[in-house]
Amino acid sequence: MRAALPMYCLMVVLCLCLAVCGGDGANASASKENDKKTATERWNAYLSLHNESSALMEIFSIYDEVLGSALEPVITEDLKRFVDRVGTNSSFFSRINDTVTADVLKRAAASERTDLDKAAEAFAEGVRTTLALQKKAQQYYAAKSHVDDKLAKGKEMHDEIVAAYDELAASYDLFYDLMEMHSRLNALEDIEEMRKEGMKAHPAALGFMIIADNLASKLPEEGVVDPAALKPDYDAMVTALAVLQAVAADERQVKKEGLLVGKMGEVAQCAGKIKATMTGMMEYASNPGRPPRKPKRDETPEAFKEMLGRCTDAYNIMIGIHP
Repeated sequence: MRAALPMYCLMVVLCLCLAVCGGDGANASASKENDKKTATERWNAYLSLHNESSALMEIFSIYDEVLGSALEPVITEDLKRFVDRVGTNSSFFSRINDTVTADVLKRAAASERTDLDKAAEAFAEGVRTTLALQKKAQQYYAAKSHVDDKLAKGKEMHDEIVAAYDELAASYDLFYDLMEMHSRLNALEDIEEMRKEGMKAHPAALGFMIIADNLASKLPEEGVVDPAALKPDYDAMVTALAVLQAVAADERQVKKEGLLVGKMGEVAQCAGKIKATMTGMMEYASNPGRPPRKPKRDETPEAFKEMLGRCTDAYNIMIGIHP
């Protein structure tokens, strides 16, 4: 089984339920168990990198925001923002270099070389390259060496930094997409396995979370939703909520599966709010004759995603993954 790790990214959280699921059974061979252990360790290494990817991309993007991506770097009063942001993360960067990316590269090198393995390796290498270049630039600008050499070294480093970041951004997009796809596939497999073992509560909660997460990925950043396009997912959510609420009321079953009863109830409660928010968005978008007004707070994609985040936190605690 895949080991559970504390996560804050919803997409990753959804594939971590296996820490409380059963094993392959007494008849599983030692070879298969070793293969599974290796796959688990590799997956968890990728999860760790994915967990850090958002923070990394935010930090690395500051160079472009401050110095630009034109032929030459542009020096403004905002330079201090790049110097400070990169300069104050030395322990974080050391962990990324010495542990996180190092582990990914080791696991990927020993893998079957699937698309995900290659994407994880490319992103890890891109992180290490970009980090080395930006740390070098940070030291240069922190010492105000660009004043001494009239920006000569800064111009020399600039093209390489910009090119490295562009490559990193492309590798990040592919890595993220493949992680999301595999995460959902893993979660669906987890649900099947749990049901075979007689579980009801956990797969009901996880099933709802998958549907809600899928819906969240289809919501626009702004504006109204497309009710027709979302109707199949919405109908699936309505069904999943009914199943979740019914089993959440069965405390005996919840305890039997080793879940926290209080948190199971909280998951069911916030799942209802998630569905209500989706209903509000659908109704707002489906009423062309409505008086012109802005959607209410609970009729927006932002509210949906916010509630989904809360539900994810409750779900994690329910299965024993503490933030």
